[in-house]
Amino acid sequence: MKRVFKWFGLGLLTLILLALALAAHTWFAKPLSINWFYGRVFMQYALESPELLTQLRVVEQFGLKGHNAKLDDRSQALDDAKFARLKDDYATLTSYNDDEAMTKRGGQDRISYEILSHFLGDQVKGEPWRLHNHPVNQLFGVQSDLPNMMAQLQQVNDATDAQHYIARLSEFPRVMDQVIDSVKRREAKNIIPPKFTIEKVVDQIKGFIDLGTCLLYTSPSPRD
Repeated sequence: MKRVFKWFGLGLLTLILLALALAAHTWFAKPLSINWFYGRVFMQYALESPELLTQLRVVEQFGLKGHNAKLDDRSQALDDAKFARLKDDYATLTSYNDDEAMTKRGGQDRISYEILSHFLGDQVKGEPWRLHNHPVNQLFGVQSDLPNMMAQLQQVNDATDAQHYIARLSEFPRVMDQVIDSVKRREAKNIIPPKFTIEKVVDQIKGFIDLGTCLLYTSPSPRD
């Protein structure tokens, strides 16, 4: 009987090690399945974006809430690292197209491949113009996205949620500094948004300030 348990234990250990090896291979090398590759790309992107995790509200059901205390890293160093990985992901994706099994795929499988190929490929080809955008504009940017997230998406249902909310608010100065650095980097290359964009962004910020001031002075006092 002891021998049976011994072999059972060794078999179980072998299966665990094989599973870990397969998981490591999927995460760090070319996954054996293109569908696993799709999952890896999404997971890596989501895990780097606590704001996206807050929007998706998927992991909270498993008791994971720590991401709600953080804001995305908008530093140029991380942006460069993410772009380097994006190029690697694009190369990995196109390598599947050389597989005999992939060439025979059609329907939804082919559509999934073409969509991701188009998304990654456009960004890779646009590398020379990576900075030719305006991270702060009248349509989106931290000046509107972050207040909207805090007011509409972030939930406060208990004391832990409240602590995460306050911790996330404390991240605002760091994010603002990173965005300012990003704008300055573009400015140094003479990539400057048009005047009307700047004016509309200023109006947005004034609107948030005025609304906040109004709420501050019209909110009932604790004694009321």
